[in-house]
Amino acid sequence: MFEINKGDLSPAIVDTIKIGGQVQDLTGASVKFRMRAELSSVLKVDAAATILSPATAGQVRYAWTGTDTDTAGDFLGWWRVTLPSTDPQDTEEFSIRVIEHAPLAIGLCTLADVREALKYEASYVELDELIRTKIEDASVLIVRYCWREFAPASTGITRRFRVYPYRRTREGRRYIDFGLTAPWDLRSATEVKLNPELGSSATLLVAGTDYMLEPEGGYPDGVYTKLMLNWTVPLSSDYVADWGYGLLDVKGDWGFVQPPRLVRDACVDAVTSWLRRDVPSFADASVADVMAPRGAGNLWLPASARRKLVPFIRWVVF
Repeated sequence: MFEINKGDLSPAIVDTIKIGGQVQDLTGASVKFRMRAELSSVLKVDAAATILSPATAGQVRYAWTGTDTDTAGDFLGWWRVTLPSTDPQDTEEFSIRVIEHAPLAIGLCTLADVREALKYEASYVELDELIRTKIEDASVLIVRYCWREFAPASTGITRRFRVYPYRRTREGRRYIDFGLTAPWDLRSATEVKLNPELGSSATLLVAGTDYMLEPEGGYPDGVYTKLMLNWTVPLSSDYVADWGYGLLDVKGDWGFVQPPRLVRDACVDAVTSWLRRDVPSFADASVADVMAPRGAGNLWLPASARRKLVPFIRWVVF
């Protein structure tokens, strides 16, 4: 497989033309390079290639140009040889991958972490793309399993929550749990507004007086999971009268700065077990694997990963 980064025009493709397994003498011939997306018949590239000297060696070169590599994805390429007799001959198709320069949508461990765990040699890269895909799959499962915002971290985002006037804990406190509707964790709050639907008339709340973030200091993970609203803050508005709850906007930085080490290790366990297809080697034989849904097979988090994740599982306060 030939690989090139999206937008790059180097290196060029150099190949030896073989027809019927034999090197083709290209004396007096012309050659075109053609490329199409793997699932399309539309040509992405159809341009002249250069025949290298001596022509009897059958070597050709195509230098990328213009928008040839502006789209990431898997492609198929081939050479169209026009012989001196004007008869055209196509070579067999070969795989080309244009790689996107973009981070994983969500990744709780790195490609290097998984490669190290699998003891891959530096030259063995055939499974790298598959590993990246499995890292994303495992990361999504872990976030949903723990209901925590391990990644990606975001900055200056406003999120809206419901506040129920009569819903209190047994201690008589009013809590807004950031994980009630989504796996959110707050690193720091820059602005908290009550009744944001009122626009400029919304009430700006004061930290330490109107509300407190919990747990205190974000301990032990460095993030806050709840906001405790002072019981003296009035929860009355037309919105409350109409719908039975008020609205609260929290603007700030969300998500873990980086996944905790045990979470990263759990992600590595999941990916390596899927690639090896030996989930039992990561399980605890003394404990029934009752958490795995029927038919999940190798697509569930192995027991070793779930044990590492226990300290991070969120228990939502309603």
